[in-house]
Amino acid sequence: MTASATSLRRFTAVDPCPVCGGHPGLPRGQGVRCAGYVGSDGLYAHCTRDQHAGALAPDDATPPTYAHRLGGECRCGRQHTPGPAAVPVGRSVGGEPWGQPEATFDYLTAAGSVAYQVVRFPGKEFRQRRPDGSGWAWGLKGTARVLYRLPELLASDPARAVFVVEGEKDVETLRGLGFVATTNSGGSGAWRSEFAEPFACRLVVILPDNDDPGRKWAHTVARDLLEAGAALVRVVELPGLPEHGDVTDWLTAGHTASEFKQLIRESLRAAARSVLGA
Repeated sequence: MTASATSLRRFTAVDPCPVCGGHPGLPRGQGVRCAGYVGSDGLYAHCTRDQHAGALAPDDATPPTYAHRLGGECRCGRQHTPGPAAVPVGRSVGGEPWGQPEATFDYLTAAGSVAYQVVRFPGKEFRQRRPDGSGWAWGLKGTARVLYRLPELLASDPARAVFVVEGEKDVETLRGLGFVATTNSGGSGAWRSEFAEPFACRLVVILPDNDDPGRKWAHTVARDLLEAGAALVRVVELPGLPEHGDVTDWLTAGHTASEFKQLIRESLRAAARSVLGA
């Protein structure tokens, strides 16, 4: 796997190899230099250090490089976080730059392959792109939509509650607390009824943002999940949220994980009593 000089970016001191941390400016003869690069598609970091290669085979470049997958499981046995050069700067339809991506979120199929990716740019600008065989193509034309963290949802204990939130950031916040969580890409207006299938027989907590679009989204999601056979669905509006606030804002404002868990437990108990008529 090689790349032309015009389609790659060499590692530097400010943008080192995301695999080994090296770059050509480091001292020779100490086993720390890396003369590799990231291609403009942002899919692979080409590292020149064989001690990090694992099961990867070298290419025919000079010096040989090992193509490590970025943003997911790599065949070397590790996961690599893309550095600044790993994701190309996006451009709008008119050609104006969106800026350097702040974060990327992989949407995986049930089998674990990348279906598409959500890219966050400065100013809370979000764009979606799909693999096109040689890199990325902006937009999701012809791409089947999936839930964020779908393989984790499918593999989770059916007895555990699943949280449905508005946005990947909130999913990661809840995952950090040990919960199973998911969302749909594209915002509150992009929920699809077919997303409800994996929630059959599950206990579900929906956490909307504190605004009218969020509450409308929560109502739609709850309706679809119940129609799909969810065991229990509870919409929880967190107390004291500012306008447009979300669960991450709520926790950042000083509320604790223990407080959150207690609030959810009480809400679920109330829902169960209502269902049982107690």
